[in-house]
Amino acid sequence: AANFFALFALSLELWDYFARRVGLGIDSRLAQHLSLSILWTAYASALIALGIHRKSVLLRWQALSLFGFVVIKVFIYDSSFLERFYRIVSFFILGLVLLVVSFLYQRKVAGERSS
Repeated sequence: AANFFALFALSLELWDYFARRVGLGIDSRLAQHLSLSILWTAYASALIALGIHRKSVLLRWQALSLFGFVVIKVFIYDSSFLERFYRIVSFFILGLVLLVVSFLYQRKVAGERSS
């Protein structure tokens, strides 16, 4: 429950921050949603790392669930507002982050199983 409330508070802070930043030259609503996706991806990555370090299955499942939610959000909602080039770049970056996390996760978990 603590992870949920921490993520909720951080999300609200970012949402309010980008709502007040009108002079950025981009749509503030798009910036709000983009910042949420980035925050949630970073938070899920931190949960994966912490879950592996502490050998906590619950933290790893929370991180994987959050990653799944972010992927669904990016594919369904965020990509509908982006132009073609930015959509390609956002999918590329999301895929790259997911590949790196899965590679590190598999390497760490395989190392734990062999020892």
